[in-house]
Formats: sequence, structure tokens, C-alpha cells
Amino acid sequence: MAEARILRNVHQVYKYLREEAGFQVSYGKVRDAISRRELPQRRGGGWVEQTVVQWARAALAPTVDESARLDAPQGGSSLLGEQKIARQVSLMQLKESRERFSLAKDRGRYIETPVVERELAERWTAVKLLLRSWIQESGPDVAALFGGDAERAQELVALVEGNADKADELSRRQFAVLPELVASFERRLAEVLNNLSSGNWFTEEMASAWAQYQQSVEDEELETARELITLVGGNQDAAPKLLGRFWIAPREVRQ
Repeated sequence: MAEARILRNVHQVYKYLREEAGFQVSYGKVRDAISRRELPQRRGGGWVEQTVVQWARAALAPTVDESARLDAPQGGSSLLGEQKIARQVSLMQLKESRERFSLAKDRGRYIETPVVERELAERWTAVKLLLRSWIQESGPDVAALFGGDAERAQELVALVEGNADKADELSRRQFAVLPELVASFERRLAEVLNNLSSGNWFTEEMASAWAQYQQSVEDEELETARELITLVGGNQDAAPKLLGRFWIAPREVRQ
């Protein structure tokens, strides 16, 4: 049985770890480990090689032999090939996505943000002008509702009979016409909002884009109807008639 190798001093331990065992370590680290008794000595002094290696494995990082690593087969060409294929697939997917978006845009399924923003600005400018003009134009009517015209004023005077004690009754009479005012406002507001939602305030650019979008939707619905008719062996010319009675869409887009 071979005799265990004994390292007699700190320098020998340090040199053994660096040059033979292949660990990254400084002289000071070895010295400190010995002083803290992390690397215990044998009874007769010195350190057994096996004990030193066990401590190093727990406390140190092994030195990487670059020459051996480079000489060993790494499969680098295979890895590079896989990376190249992955990049090509990613580029193809990106290209396909761009082509789908471009096609959808050409068919009117997307509208540029500035077009929409200008359209919204036109709409709300129209709303502001309509409401402002309504307030100005309805002033005399509002005043009339609350006794501003002669006929209504005479009614109010007759109601109180010149008696100040009936002021509360007069006040109730005035506030009783509030529903008329609210109804007048609601009718005007409904008119404005109906115009706003109906497309009467489309800019020419937005009107064109919206018409293209609607045509695109109708074309897709017609194509889907024809596919359905073909599936059941029917006459494709009946597709418009079918769409006139049913809403038809592929399963993946139905909600």
C-alpha cells in the first residue's frame, strides 16, 4: 500500500494546489485557512494530500485548462448550425407577419392613427359648436319657460294675486317647468350625438378609409359564405342571399 503524501508547510500546500491539483488559490487564502483550522494538520505535523484536496474541493474553484478544452471536440459547428437555423426561422416569421399586416392594411383593416385623430378632432369640434350654438339660441326659450315672456309673466302675477305670501307657490310654479327644459336639452343632445355616431361628420379621408374597411368586411363574409356553401355542395351564387338572412363567420373569429 502506497504511503500517504505529506505536505510539510504552507508553501508546499499552496504549490501542490496550484501546480498539481489544478485549483485557483492564493498563498494568503491557504495561510488563512490553516490559521482558522479550516485545513487541519495531522498529528505529526503537516497535511495529508487527501485532506488538502477535500478542503480545496469544498472551498476553491478548479483551474480551467484552456488548451485541453480547446483540443476536445466541442460540437461547435453543430451549435452554430442550430443558431443559424433559428435565426432564419425567426426572420421568416417576421417577414410573414409583416406581409399579413401589409395585406390587411391594403384591404382596409387598419387605419393610420393620424387619420383617426383628425377625424375625432373634427367630430368633437362639431359637437362643441353645436352645443354652443344651442345654448345661445335657446336662451330666449329658457327665459320664456321661467316667466320671461309677457304671457307667462301674466300667468305668474295672476297666480300670486299680488300677495307676497304666495311667493313659495310662485317658486314651485317656476320650477315645475324644469322637465320642459330638460326635455328640450335632451332632444338637442340626442340630435348631436346621433349625427356624431352616424358618420355625418366624417372627414373625406376617414370616409374613404371607412368605406374601404366596410367593403373588406363584406368581401370576407361573402368568401366565408361561399366556402360554407361549397362544403355542403350548394350553389355559390346563393351566398349573398344567405348573408341576407344569417351572420356567418369562421369559428375562430366568432364571439
